[in-house]
Amino acid sequence: MTTFLNGQMDSHLKAVLVFWRLSNPLPGCRAFSQFMRDDPRIDPAVLEERYGNLPDDPAAQNRLWYRIYKKHSSKTSIEDVHRRFLLTRDLTSISLLFFPVLSIASFFLLKNYRTSFIYAGILMFVLLMQCQSAKTYGAKFVRNVLAEESTVEVAVV
Repeated sequence: MTTFLNGQMDSHLKAVLVFWRLSNPLPGCRAFSQFMRDDPRIDPAVLEERYGNLPDDPAAQNRLWYRIYKKHSSKTSIEDVHRRFLLTRDLTSISLLFFPVLSIASFFLLKNYRTSFIYAGILMFVLLMQCQSAKTYGAKFVRNVLAEESTVEVAVV
């Protein structure tokens, strides 16, 4: 059932839900304007030397970040955080689908409205915590890719 429900939302809609941005919601869209700047492991000078002026446009940032990601996608630190990001993103979308259904059902199935409100509050809390986890793992995913790229030595031919 969860696989069926998870398939009801595409990845763009899940990103909008997690990052609360309608346009350019993917974390790679802020790779160079935000995430690169607040991680001491990332050397912006190395990245600029390799890729020239780094893009400001969110879509261009995501394209360049994705190209860098593909070079490092098989590294353990990247695979692990990518898997965690996708898992928490999908759990967030499933929680959003279940929230209204279970909240409304609780008002019919439980005899005490107070208990129903508490239950709905707990469901909302779980949804928000899963969303925050997905945001954290999404940012870590972007940062790990950039950190990996800025520390890898380029072979001299």
